[in-house]
Amino acid sequence: MNFIRRIASGNNPSSPSGREETAEALASSGERSVSHATASSLERSRVSIPRTVEVAFDAKTDEELIFLWQLAAGEVQSGSGRRDALNAFFDALATNREQWRPVYDEANTSSDVGCARGHPRDVVLAAVADVATLPVRLEELTKVCADAEEQARRRASIGLETFRAIESMARSRHDRALMDQCGLGKALASACKACTQKILAISPGIGLVEDDTSKEVDAILQLLQRMIGHIVHIFGVYLTEDAGWALRSLNEAGALLCLT
Repeated sequence: MNFIRRIASGNNPSSPSGREETAEALASSGERSVSHATASSLERSRVSIPRTVEVAFDAKTDEELIFLWQLAAGEVQSGSGRRDALNAFFDALATNREQWRPVYDEANTSSDVGCARGHPRDVVLAAVADVATLPVRLEELTKVCADAEEQARRRASIGLETFRAIESMARSRHDRALMDQCGLGKALASACKACTQKILAISPGIGLVEDDTSKEVDAILQLLQRMIGHIVHIFGVYLTEDAGWALRSLNEAGALLCLT
């Protein structure tokens, strides 16, 4: 609990101005994060996002992922429909990439069909954007709800699947560089702080309310704890694979350091 309180009361880690502006742009995009509009807004930001490799799914072997991504990135959907589509895509991606390890072909540095070295640019940007909007989505969890369908929708809104997918993406140095320059470090730290604050806010209520509501709160607590675990693991990948990342990402207070 002291660990959680330390994170919840700490300052949000800051990043260089370019990445900070990008993270703010991501957060302000809200649930539009899966749309092409979000990718376009990132394109117009000052951040120089690496384009060394143009990655694309393979139309033959990645049919399911392509279909689910088209649904998730569609402009037609809104609200819970968009959230469900995004969760379905990132869940499938995380499951598909559970044993995935990037393979680098130095002979070809311009294209990668089949995601041998990383993942499509729009997919990576959408994942970072979704992380950046988590604190806003968590605000809904303060409301007590007895409706089972609404409870399921609210739990789905947390978007645990996105964080699972980012764990897989972080194995790729191409994806790490792209996510880093999009402000993933700050977005993850803000998400972790929001999760710990929410845990501290709702955990005292367990046992003081009706059984059904108590079960809902307990389910949410477990999701938030799992979320923090994924965030810490992602930070661990960066610290292990990129020795200079900590120096670029930590602010003077070293708030991010308490997560490792």
